[in-house]
Amino acid sequence: RRVLFRSTGADPTSLDPRKTWSGPGYSINSHILEPLVFREIKDGKVEIVGVLAEEFENIDEYTWKFTLREGVTFHNGVPLTAESVKFTLESILDPEFNSPLSQWIKDIDEIITEGDLVLYIKTKTPTRGLIGGLAQVPIVEPGAVEELGEEFNVKPVGTGPYRIVEYKPNNSVELERFEKYWGKPGVNERIKFMIMPENAVRLAALQRGDVHIAENIPSDKIEEVKNDPNLDVYV
Repeated sequence: RRVLFRSTGADPTSLDPRKTWSGPGYSINSHILEPLVFREIKDGKVEIVGVLAEEFENIDEYTWKFTLREGVTFHNGVPLTAESVKFTLESILDPEFNSPLSQWIKDIDEIITEGDLVLYIKTKTPTRGLIGGLAQVPIVEPGAVEELGEEFNVKPVGTGPYRIVEYKPNNSVELERFEKYWGKPGVNERIKFMIMPENAVRLAALQRGDVHIAENIPSDKIEEVKNDPNLDVYV
């Protein structure tokens, strides 16, 4: 399918992942940006697997070592480096930035880079919770943040399989496949998120075939969707 149409229930208001890595922005940003690690379910158990971090280890009770994947580039062509990660984490921890993501990494005491691909994260107290928190934190490109300023809210630059094409507030967000993505390429050439706050409108669009995916179908409509032979429900 060349273009996948997907309806979502609310405008994300900002696509800077440091401000909106939850709620309406999550499903959009998860295509554009990536964290160091992520949670994956294997055999019914949750495991932490590497994403931008190819290797990670707890080398002592206060220190985690991360080795980044080689050859990963941001959508603007800038290589991913340990400094990119350091910048992202430190900006989130900055009290003046007031990021909702700071709760996930509040135990960080110091971030030390070693060359382009290695960094050490030291915590204030012995903790294994940091690695799970980092799964919630996408990495941004420092140069784009500086260059774009407030425009970064609508033109985030990440390393994900899709990059931003256009964000029309209260209307739509369009993404296109990033051809230089380091991992498995996106299935669709483009994904267009249609912002539809009304549950009935979102469901009707799905039933008519105007969109291929509708998020957050009301619980009282689930059976109706299940009984439609042309539709599937995923929880």
